[in-house]
Amino acid sequence: MAMYVMKIKRQSKKAGALEVASKGGFGTIHYTMSLWPNEESIESFSKSDAHLEALKKSRQLAEEIQVLTMDGKALPALEEAKVLLEKEGRTIRY
Repeated sequence: MAMYVMKIKRQSKKAGALEVASKGGFGTIHYTMSLWPNEESIESFSKSDAHLEALKKSRQLAEEIQVLTMDGKALPALEEAKVLLEKEGRTIRY
C-alpha cells in the first residue's frame, strides 16, 4: 500500500495537482485528498500510471473505497473531510 501511495503522490504532483494530503498507513484506514485546477486534470490523472495501477489492484489493497469529488479552492481539514465523505461520498465495497 505504501508503495502505491508514494507513486500516486509523485504522479499527482507531475500531473498538476495543486495540493496533496494523505494520512494513514498499511493495515489502517488511509485517507488521500488532492486539489486540482480543473476537472480535466483530475480525469487524466485518475485514468493513468500509478493511480490506474492501484485501481486495478484495489480489491487486493482494501475492503472498501470511499470517493468524494467536490469543488473548492482549498483542501478541507481532515476531520471536516471525513464528515463530508461519510455524508456525501460514494462507497465501493469488495
